[in-house]
Amino acid sequence: MRKRRPRCAPAERWAACAATCRGSRVVNSTDEARQVLAVNSGTTEDPFTGDLLSCYRKWIATEGAVQGFSRRPASIAVGDVLIHRAVGSRSNRIVAAGTVTGRPIDRGHGRWPWRLPRRLTFVCLTLDVAPTAAEPGIEAHGVRTYKELHQTAGQRAAERLQRTGVPFS
Repeated sequence: MRKRRPRCAPAERWAACAATCRGSRVVNSTDEARQVLAVNSGTTEDPFTGDLLSCYRKWIATEGAVQGFSRRPASIAVGDVLIHRAVGSRSNRIVAAGTVTGRPIDRGHGRWPWRLPRRLTFVCLTLDVAPTAAEPGIEAHGVRTYKELHQTAGQRAAERLQRTGVPFS
């Protein structure tokens, strides 16, 4: 009897490319590993609140289409999926999903000297419609710079963001 593959979200929904699930990585039909990672949006001093689309557009206008890191994100690769958590939000809201589009760049200064090019795919309009991290099974309390997620939790998070968010362009 032929073994059935686990059912995963379509590639266009979260960049997993006809995924087969293996541990905390997503492996597509060309056997390229795709991690799903939790990352932070906003800071304790300047949290993302209100109109989240405006928050992300403001970040992109000033910083570029990048995710900032305090240290080199050596284990993150092109095609990996990023699930964004709103820092300081009640119940650790997950507010956006995106895909890594380039290699890390060291700008050498500032709070987050390392920049990782990324493309946002879905963004929730406000925190009150955003799912909590616990809903898809993400333990978000310990997210400092980034945290690798179990593939199932990452997939659930991406699917919830696709349903509750809007396509970002």
